[in-house]
Amino acid sequence: MHRIHAHLLLVLSVAALVVPTVSLGVEAATARPAATPAPLGNGPALAGPTSAPGTPPMNWSVSSSSVSPPKRAESMMVFDVADDLFLLFGGHSGNTLYRDTWKYTVGGGWTQLHPSVSPPARRGGSMIYDGVDHYVVLFGGSDYRQYLNDTWEFHAGKWTQLSPSTAPSPRRVAGVTYDVASRHVVLFGGHAGSLSVPAKYIFYNDTWTFRGGAWTQLQTPVAPAPRGEPTIVYDPLDGYILGFGGYNYHITFGDTWSLHGSVWTNLSSTMTLAPPARDGAGAAFDYNGSGVVMFGGHQGGAIFNDTWWYHAGSWSAVHPAVSPAKRGGVPLAWDRADGFGVIFGGLSPRGWLNDTWVLRA
Repeated sequence: MHRIHAHLLLVLSVAALVVPTVSLGVEAATARPAATPAPLGNGPALAGPTSAPGTPPMNWSVSSSSVSPPKRAESMMVFDVADDLFLLFGGHSGNTLYRDTWKYTVGGGWTQLHPSVSPPARRGGSMIYDGVDHYVVLFGGSDYRQYLNDTWEFHAGKWTQLSPSTAPSPRRVAGVTYDVASRHVVLFGGHAGSLSVPAKYIFYNDTWTFRGGAWTQLQTPVAPAPRGEPTIVYDPLDGYILGFGGYNYHITFGDTWSLHGSVWTNLSSTMTLAPPARDGAGAAFDYNGSGVVMFGGHQGGAIFNDTWWYHAGSWSAVHPAVSPAKRGGVPLAWDRADGFGVIFGGLSPRGWLNDTWVLRA
């Protein structure tokens, strides 16, 4: 069987590789297989999950549909504002790699689209809605032969490949968001290297912007350590991009960062509570509760199904009455107008999933 992403294989393996913790100064980091929260640099140690006063009520509910995409993880999903639908593309389930395009609406469920042109099959690409150009942007990922750095747009049911003169190097699982204040897409990190030997992955910590069909590398004096599968989400309440976690094969990060303009700032030492270190979590800005919501992810062999909320510079745990099963490699997208988020699939301790859950605050 073709070898998939190393930390996902650990989930399904009986044995786990134990790697010593590596000190990274003010960055929170844990050995990848560990399942306990790590200290946040010079800040206080993490406490167990507790709900903070003022945390909005959040309710997960499973969404049934007569048709659903096949089971998968590391798919790409966003809310397409122009087309008024949740858009899902690609992903994988072990040896099976997808290039299918699906739309989801609460009223109509899942419907497969059949555009005449589609991006090649891939997993771990970076996809976001571009609020300036009013289309969905897809960048990179990998198939089972190579890492990719192609750029595509999706609009009005059609995929179109773009040809920017400059682009980030080929990579997968880079973090991506849309910066409302600066009016451009922002991409951070990811990894390339060997497709079959995870220990030879090459991790990145470069930051790129995309606007008007052009990629531009952002020169940042400070940046988070190189990593793959970081969570980055634009937080309009605080006026910056929020970054959390990621991994570099040996280490799973639990640090919190902000990006304002071209300046990355490590916020970890200001946190009294933060989520356990993780990568592969789903995250989006919850416009109902006015905060960033994050769900699931994995830390080595541990997989989560906890829900966290970031508001006004602080993390707090949320405890819905019902939650989806544990999973990582899961996308979370948010419909701002109708006020709810959606997750699809992911990889659980028992295998790949294709269930759909709706989160309302």
